[in-house]
Amino acid sequence: MSVPPGIRAVARRTYAVDEYAADDVTVLLHSSPASTSVLLDAGRVGAAFSSRLQEAALSAWDAATTQRGKPDLFNWTCIMRGGLSFLPWALPAAPTSTISFIGMSRLEDRLEVDYERLNLVADVPCVISDIVATGGTMCTAMELLASALAPGAKLPEIVIVGVVAREGLIAVVEAFRRLAPALGAEHLTVVALEAIFDLPATPDSDRRIGRQDFLRQRGPVCPEYAQRWLESPRSWFERCAVYDGGRRAFEPTRHEDEMASHWRWLACLTPLSAANDRCGPGLSPLHAFGRWAGDPDAPQEAFARFVSQVLWPRFCELAPGEAPPSVTGASGPPRSIDKVAFVCVRDGRVLSTRSHGKEVFYIPGGKREGGESDLDTLEREIREELTVAIRRDTARHIGTYRAQAHGHKPGIDVVMRCYEAEVDGEFEASSEIAEVVWLTSADADRSSAVDRLILADLAAQERIR
Repeated sequence: MSVPPGIRAVARRTYAVDEYAADDVTVLLHSSPASTSVLLDAGRVGAAFSSRLQEAALSAWDAATTQRGKPDLFNWTCIMRGGLSFLPWALPAAPTSTISFIGMSRLEDRLEVDYERLNLVADVPCVISDIVATGGTMCTAMELLASALAPGAKLPEIVIVGVVAREGLIAVVEAFRRLAPALGAEHLTVVALEAIFDLPATPDSDRRIGRQDFLRQRGPVCPEYAQRWLESPRSWFERCAVYDGGRRAFEPTRHEDEMASHWRWLACLTPLSAANDRCGPGLSPLHAFGRWAGDPDAPQEAFARFVSQVLWPRFCELAPGEAPPSVTGASGPPRSIDKVAFVCVRDGRVLSTRSHGKEVFYIPGGKREGGESDLDTLEREIREELTVAIRRDTARHIGTYRAQAHGHKPGIDVVMRCYEAEVDGEFEASSEIAEVVWLTSADADRSSAVDRLILADLAAQERIR
């Protein structure tokens, strides 16, 4: 895989960015399957988003310490805001390392520090991990660290790991140089996951772009990420690489509302204008999409099918009785299976079913029929499978999951929109259901691929055993 100009390979999946090279600053890019999956799948939210970013940042930390030598002792600073908040059990193995906590809230015009517990050992490196947008959080964290040091104490190196935007990177480098004497620091290492992104100069309400959105622009990028991006047409039409990280991690519903708003806007455009508005490096997404979809001579029709059959059902919660939009050219078989599922958790276990003639268990639910809304589908399927009535006014969307569809050819995914709700009646298997069971995370191998994702999320939230 060729390395683009401006970066140099220094280790496996790790690259130095020449633009920022200096005696006191090193900027690295690091690619990993975890960070690639997060940046190319805006539908990953909540615990799944946080855990994958933690995994990605730990991989980047290993890359940084491989370059400059892995310390036996270091100070780890946990910023309790955004998608890269680390918990102690996610730290690298270093039992004598320290952990400091800084809690921040983003207000209208400033950041407010609402919690700090700093536990620093002098003369060892300090690691900070977060999503670096404008850099305000990271600069404030370094100021707090400098003020907490005892006279004469030093933190010889600051290591920052995270998803990084250019504006934030510049601000962090400037703040480091200003604070270096107070920190006793000689070197700053920044490890950016996959690329150096850009922020919009100003919010764009017409295109639903916010100030904290990370835009994919031409700039330093890991070749592994660039290759995966070209192979992932779904991400070409997403408005950005990272919606505000805090919302994805801790406000999934708000994040999904933003995605739904974007896709409603996108679905109203002609396919050609929508695609040309998001052209990738050296390639027209519309025509590459046509090749990927197996319809190179009719890319607009391929994109129309994709919007109406995959993107709209996945990202947009339809109002009762509302059908997906009719997009010109939409025809042919879908490449994804659209399903709605009922997630019921009781006593540390989740409800699941097995149909006659099937070996694996499925969380109850099924395919949308005609112009059904999510709740129409949920109500009908659960009544048919388990003979209970969903209380529609209690239904709450808890997440959308995507995985290879069980029993289908490779490349055919199932997209599962999951809801919790109260019910009237007692669960009883209908004639189409062979078995009703309550599963824990230990039963993942008995479940379909998409259900395994749901089980993992519920276990991460400590809702099931």
